[in-house]
Amino acid sequence: MAAYFTVCKGTSIEWHVGEDLRRLIRLLGGGVELNVIQVQADGDELEHIKNNFTGLPMHNTRRIQTWRGDHAQFITDNL
Repeated sequence: MAAYFTVCKGTSIEWHVGEDLRRLIRLLGGGVELNVIQVQADGDELEHIKNNFTGLPMHNTRRIQTWRGDHAQFITDNL
């Protein structure tokens, strides 16, 4: 499974636990700052977010979670 970060350019970055998200962003040409508008996660990546972040809105019974706006940017900035 994976987490997908959708940026304002309409491009998505696929991220897996253990990968360097900053490196993936640099490869996209976004420097280290990138305006992420949506994060969608499932599997190990969702578990990683659940275990490492508090205060995010989540539906405990859903296998796939989606965050938008400030929540998406917060996840991106803190991974």
